Amino acid sequence: MPDRLIARYLAPFAGRDGVNHLLTLGAAIRRSDIDDLELSEVRAPTLVIRGDHDDWVDRDVSARLASGIPKATLKRIPGVARLIPEETPDYLSEVLLEFIGDATVTDDEKSGVSTIK
Repeated sequence: MPDRLIARYLAPFAGRDGVNHLLTLGAAIRRSDIDDLELSEVRAPTLVIRGDHDDWVDRDVSARLASGIPKATLKRIPGVARLIPEETPDYLSEVLLEFIGDATVTDDEKSGVSTIK
């Protein structure tokens, strides 16, 4: 990634306040929150995407999500780490469009909500 993009990611965590913010974010994520999820209750078709070079999240997490969600598909992207949209945006777009396939998007003008069917 270009240095300017890296700087934008790091900016919120600069200085003493930034470090405190990062620690607060880290403390907010608990494994028990994830372990308690009832993945079998997810009814929507789900695409789980993992960069094969992601060293931050255990590989088993994506496999567990894909096997626990009834209509899930796991897509591993070779040569990519954690920031998939930044590292390979064109390929990610292709993967998403392929997954969506012939889906149609309808807009509810009153609520402003879009629905994929």
